[in-house]
Amino acid sequence: HPKGRRQRHHQMIFRMAMKPSKTALVARGAVQALTSSRGAAPMMGGASRLVNSRMGAPALTSRWLSSPTDAMSPNLTALDRFVPQPPTKLTEEMAESITDMTQMYIRYGAANQRLKILAKEKDIPIVFKWQKMMEIFFHAQLHIVNGFGYPGDENGLMQYSQDLANFHENNKAEDFLLLLKNSRRDTWRALVSTTFELDAEEIPNFSIVDARNLMHKVSSRMQAPDVLYQLQQNVSTIQNDDKDMELAMKHSALQQVIVNHVYLGHEEGQKSVVEEAECGTGPEAYAKFQCALSDFEGDPLIMEYTQSAMGKMFEAAGLNPGPQGPKPSLMP
Repeated sequence: HPKGRRQRHHQMIFRMAMKPSKTALVARGAVQALTSSRGAAPMMGGASRLVNSRMGAPALTSRWLSSPTDAMSPNLTALDRFVPQPPTKLTEEMAESITDMTQMYIRYGAANQRLKILAKEKDIPIVFKWQKMMEIFFHAQLHIVNGFGYPGDENGLMQYSQDLANFHENNKAEDFLLLLKNSRRDTWRALVSTTFELDAEEIPNFSIVDARNLMHKVSSRMQAPDVLYQLQQNVSTIQNDDKDMELAMKHSALQQVIVNHVYLGHEEGQKSVVEEAECGTGPEAYAKFQCALSDFEGDPLIMEYTQSAMGKMFEAAGLNPGPQGPKPSLMP
């Protein structure tokens, strides 16, 4: 059912994005293998754990400003005991405010400063650049939803994602939903154009028909015998005593094949998928393509194409996609 599938889609994005960072493991133990390849594949998700010392911010909890003395005092007032609660349901005002504030953080806040620093990192593989970009995005959004009473951790973002999915399902005001969609679209373009130093006008606008046709081609290419064979070959050489490290390295190998052999690669005499979509060539073209495609993130047909193809690639790589199928955050 489209509703249930879309809700699971949003839940899985944040569940995978908030898991302890495999990016850090890969960066420490597999970066040499990645940089020796023709490129690396950024995924739409896969952000590292957001609230940690690397982000320069303490974990957000309901009592993070309290002193130890206050916390142990037997004479706590009702305000001292207060624990913020998320809204029982999102209203139009809340949904619009969170969407607009997220865009403001990305365009003008500390998140923008971090993105500009990340943009100057020219030598890191694009997979790490994309994942770090998503980490900055989710960290900014975390601060915003925490101000609305959601927990200041991965559970808060997952709960907000579920509430937002329910809001979209139950709200029939098409004009307002279009307003939210356009605001989200502008936020994504600001995010990607800042990270990759692009002009936002360079990012194309796909129609739903174009997006579906392009993803059908991507899905078919992902399941091509030569692509699956290349993936098997790349993964077969990966071994590590640390199983988390080995898993992260295999995921990175899978991502490399998707970008190099599916999106940027092409058969002789033919254009690559990103070229056909008029995004150009190279890693920046991949970033443009993903940004343009994000406008249709919840489209049931595109999700069906992607999940079917990723299931084949997970099988070829010897990876377990889990009972609910491949996670969207690991998808192209």
